[in-house]
Amino acid sequence: MGQAYGDMLSPVKVGPITMRNRIYFAAHATLLLPLNAGVNDQGIAYYEARAKGGAAAIITGCHLIGPMSTQTPKPPSHLADERTIPDLKKCADVIHKHGARAICQLGVIGRLADTRPFGGVTWGPSSVRLDLAPMTWEIPHEMEREEIEQVVDEYRKAAKNVKAAGYDGIEIMGAGGLLNHQFLSPRLNFRNDEYGGSLENRLRLQIDCIDAVREAMGNELILGFKMPGDDFIDGGLTLDEAKEIARALEATGKVDYLTVVAGLYIIISTHVPPMYYPLGPFVYLSSEIKKAVKKINVNCMAKVNDPGQANKIIADGHADMIGMVRTLICDPEFVNKARDEREDEIRACVTCEEACYGRYRRGLHVSCSYNPQAGRELQLPIVPVTTRKKVMVIGGGVSGLETARVAALRGHQVSLYEREGELGGQVRIAAMAFGRTDFEEMPRYYTKQMKLLDVEVHLETEVTPEMVAEMKPDAVVVATGSVPLELDVPGADQKNVVEPRSVLQGKVEVGQHVVVIAGEHNMQALTTADTLAEKGKKVQVLTEAFYAGSQAPFATCQTVYTRLLRAGAIITNLTAVKEIRGNTVITRNVFTDAEGRIEGVDTVVAAMGGKAENALYCALRGKARELYAVGDCRQPRLIPQATLDGLRVGIKL
Repeated sequence: MGQAYGDMLSPVKVGPITMRNRIYFAAHATLLLPLNAGVNDQGIAYYEARAKGGAAAIITGCHLIGPMSTQTPKPPSHLADERTIPDLKKCADVIHKHGARAICQLGVIGRLADTRPFGGVTWGPSSVRLDLAPMTWEIPHEMEREEIEQVVDEYRKAAKNVKAAGYDGIEIMGAGGLLNHQFLSPRLNFRNDEYGGSLENRLRLQIDCIDAVREAMGNELILGFKMPGDDFIDGGLTLDEAKEIARALEATGKVDYLTVVAGLYIIISTHVPPMYYPLGPFVYLSSEIKKAVKKINVNCMAKVNDPGQANKIIADGHADMIGMVRTLICDPEFVNKARDEREDEIRACVTCEEACYGRYRRGLHVSCSYNPQAGRELQLPIVPVTTRKKVMVIGGGVSGLETARVAALRGHQVSLYEREGELGGQVRIAAMAFGRTDFEEMPRYYTKQMKLLDVEVHLETEVTPEMVAEMKPDAVVVATGSVPLELDVPGADQKNVVEPRSVLQGKVEVGQHVVVIAGEHNMQALTTADTLAEKGKKVQVLTEAFYAGSQAPFATCQTVYTRLLRAGAIITNLTAVKEIRGNTVITRNVFTDAEGRIEGVDTVVAAMGGKAENALYCALRGKARELYAVGDCRQPRLIPQATLDGLRVGIKL
């Protein structure tokens, strides 16, 4: 079993403790936990699913260690408070029950904190501006000596509590742009005391924290340090300096492993690489750090979502372990499936970021675009049925596919009907955009699931009310999707006005000078514009919003903006289209009504979003025993909402 992935699945000793394999669930902010400090039942269920799925370790957190940086609500809300111990113990016990190790990540937000909710001030090594800061624009308070000492003391207290809770180890968060990283980075640390300037001084806080944690936890537990391999910004840490940091941390004799990550949370696409990046784009950082140290383990992270890829990373000696976040959010059973050589059943992450980092950026708990159960394990359990039903699902987009998968998994007899010749719906079209081919994984996964679960799939079949009456199903789920919403201005009916789906499918010709109207505010307009710019078209994007893609995942939007601007595209905000006259687009400013003209336009691409295609659902009202609508035919939305519809209805059936 698992012979193809023997290196990835082999045990490894980390400090005093042996891990059962080389894959662990890496720490990340989930917003499932109370202020990212303690743990609650939903947070525990989230971790439990990944421990049960075969991960060698679960690193919980990032847990805040003390009431620093900003004022916070009533305690206990930080791990330095002893009242967090019972909940921590409950979490560790659940993780241990499934054979995984429990490691607790400790950290301090520092300048990434936001003073607006609770007041107070943000802390940083220096009071400097940080351009493109993704969290807040605040210029932090420069920490005084007593405040630095407080941080070290809170690390000590938190480590003592983590040990009392029965965890196997602690990881210090020294990357990701949090406080410890801020002290390390010359881009953010301009102090002229013993905590700034030279690398030795910028390392001082890290060494102090390591000393405090090791003193509190003793030598029988693992101590890890998550470190930056490269800041990827001017004036930031480089790989050469990261090697020196690694050697200095090893020299303490108190650190058992280093996890190497990229980015400073400014260019967020390096810290959370989106779809446009290749697999494992920053493995080379851990590989170089591994060469720089002699004894301690070195781990890698970021966009490793294939067992063959993971196995090769370990086999080639680039890392000792691999930390996965989005991969295990998407498929908690990743390790078990690889072990059982069921790799074609793995639900591989497509790094779309819509429901993981995208939700987190909106202050919502993390989930997954096509594993909507992630983060909802307690609320939406999938349990076997007591009464088997004959279920008819109409529509083979992701909402219909998820409905069919869940219903069949529970034991229903399911048939699925799709009028096109392939499954996938709009996701299949989205995969045709430049850099978006990862979306092809969704139709692949669902097609495999339909076969495994004996769902009867009928392609190229247009369902009518008469067909439904003849089939006599116990339940009907309509997932007929949406049609493009048309631009409603004079001249919108011209032949040179087209919509994105037809453009991506190559059904229409597009001229050299293109105006893309971003009437929707996610990625459709931007990815269409990017695809055209990649083909050498002269592109201008117009949006009535403050910026195009204002509701899009930040890292993906940042990446596409970079590509568009480098290609010479023009992106114009606060601009509506008033009229199209031949090859002239007449615009108006949404605030001042000032009129503008764009001459010589060959093609206008109107990305206005969708309109529910619900005629069949309406025709079936009152004629089916059970009738449900899911996905865009209920309301045009995004993939996470469509699959969540499918999960909920699949559970309800």
